[in-house]
Amino acid sequence: MKTARFMTLASIIFGLGFSVLAALPARSAETREDRAELFLSRIPANSMGAYGAVARMAKSREVKLSDILGDLDHVNSRRDCADFKAAGFLRMLYLYRDNPEMPPEMRRQVEDALLNFKYWIDEPGKDSMCYWSENHQIIFHSCEYLAGAYFKDKLFSNNGMTGQQHMEKALPMLEQWFGWRERFGFSEWQSNVYYCEDLFALLNLADFAPDPNIRERAAMAVDQIALNMALNSFRGNFTTSHGRSYSRENRSAREEDTQSFMHLLWGLREFSPEMAQADGAAVSLATSSYRLPPALYNLGRDTENTFENYQALGIDLEHAEQLGLSKKEFPNGMFFWGMGMYAHPDTIDLSARMWEQYNLYGNAFFLGLARTGVWLSKRGKLDDFIRRIYDAAEGAFLDNAHIYTYRTPEYILSTALDFHPGRIGAQQTIWQAGLGTDAVVYTTFPGSVIGGSPGYWQGNGSNPRAAQYQNVMVAIYNAPLGTAAGENFRYGFTHAWFPRKAFDEVKTGRGWTFARKGNGYLALYSAGPAFWSGSSELVAPGIRNVWVCELGNAASNGAFENFMNKITSAKIVAGRGKVQYSSPSLGEVSFSWAGPFLVNGREIPLRRKIRYDNPYVRAQRYSERLEITSGANTLILNFKNGERIIR
Repeated sequence: MKTARFMTLASIIFGLGFSVLAALPARSAETREDRAELFLSRIPANSMGAYGAVARMAKSREVKLSDILGDLDHVNSRRDCADFKAAGFLRMLYLYRDNPEMPPEMRRQVEDALLNFKYWIDEPGKDSMCYWSENHQIIFHSCEYLAGAYFKDKLFSNNGMTGQQHMEKALPMLEQWFGWRERFGFSEWQSNVYYCEDLFALLNLADFAPDPNIRERAAMAVDQIALNMALNSFRGNFTTSHGRSYSRENRSAREEDTQSFMHLLWGLREFSPEMAQADGAAVSLATSSYRLPPALYNLGRDTENTFENYQALGIDLEHAEQLGLSKKEFPNGMFFWGMGMYAHPDTIDLSARMWEQYNLYGNAFFLGLARTGVWLSKRGKLDDFIRRIYDAAEGAFLDNAHIYTYRTPEYILSTALDFHPGRIGAQQTIWQAGLGTDAVVYTTFPGSVIGGSPGYWQGNGSNPRAAQYQNVMVAIYNAPLGTAAGENFRYGFTHAWFPRKAFDEVKTGRGWTFARKGNGYLALYSAGPAFWSGSSELVAPGIRNVWVCELGNAASNGAFENFMNKITSAKIVAGRGKVQYSSPSLGEVSFSWAGPFLVNGREIPLRRKIRYDNPYVRAQRYSERLEITSGANTLILNFKNGERIIR
């Protein structure tokens, strides 16, 4: 797993690779048990780390102490993401504490590491672990709760508490985190990286929590993630808009951290060498008692229907008080920090109190902001300071995401609608189109800021204003002149990831670049002249540009040549922050930097008071009850009553 960081001037947050088994042929597996058996058997026998050891012990393979020393050192030295490793060690102990494959000395050292670990930000000891992102919160809380249950009567050396006391301390924080996700969904929306971290923590709770209510709520949270994956993926590829992702995961579903987990759930893609790695989420699922409800299984396997999915995740900060989330009350601080909003003007004074209370002056994630922020806050000058560097701070914000996804049997197109246009976007993937595992297309305005996010293929130096209806997406880039606080330099272009070798055909004409993959078609337009740089990059010079993407298929458009001819014959006027396009499939499409999104004169709303709207589940914003129906099966998640009803 990687250390994730949103690094800007105002904040720096969020912050053994697998062997390629080329000699082993791909193989399909019909049932979940078959897929788990295949997955565990293909993980290399020399896989290192906590999850490598769990996978090996699941297959009764020998494990040596030397195989986990790297992860033990990570936990003992309290480096960032040590909580990831601690979660793996807890699964190891709960499953295999009496297993002959676990040498006694290994068990002793793992137990010692967990008894000495720092389980939350308020415990003694200086470190630079990230505690506050949405995924880190549930990992730390689950680890504290389960370590407390495992060592119930023992003393933990870091703060002198017993295991029972750790359980009692962690329980309300767990319940608070569950409550936020149940009402507001996941702020790190559709993350093909950080969903995995949520999942191994949640599966630990679903399997091992002594409290049946916690086990049930953990399973319901896993259901939520599985629902989001099923609604926003294409034939086993999690190709969609992402709240947090990186260059590697963006450019091919073959590199997504979620691929093995999704294979275990649905088995849509053939098992491939890239999946044969000891990923924490997949290893946890393969050794878990959790079973996907039939309604979610049916939904995920439904690849032949065409549908639209609208989703809203997180909250609108303006509504925080109405939702019972005061921006002044200390217990709510972790909610706002979980959305990356530690340096927002409305929450900065609360952040200063947290920096002081938790003694975060030396934490490397803040690059000195904590000490400076507390000093300025006590003198009444922090608000003015943070407003002057707001552009840099906003890159990490994950509030109020409205996602629209359109999927057919041949393609998927997904967009974060009108998400913070013109602002730095640290790790958000605003839109993506996918026609296959490697056949992925998206655009960015590459960024370079202090610390690394955004980057060349992740996030944006300046987010576009993007809109989508069905198979047509418009992204308007209108970057402000000059660099913002925290930027190293400003790239002078927007560009598209467009891997030509992943498609069956690629052609160009009249400003459009076309691609075909099987019976799926894609057309990408750049208002400014674009040229190829290498085999996978289209570059359009200038910091302001308009990109338009339209998708089609043989069933609707006939031959690929016909699709291309209709689009190149269509009128399009784009530039200077606006576009008018006579789409052959939709009709007149118009959009601008400040105006409404219109299709044939009808405004398509970019904000709706809806949590989910698709053929399988419909729910109002902040609803505490989801009813998902697919095929003959229904899943009811009644968050208010803590009920998970499977039919």
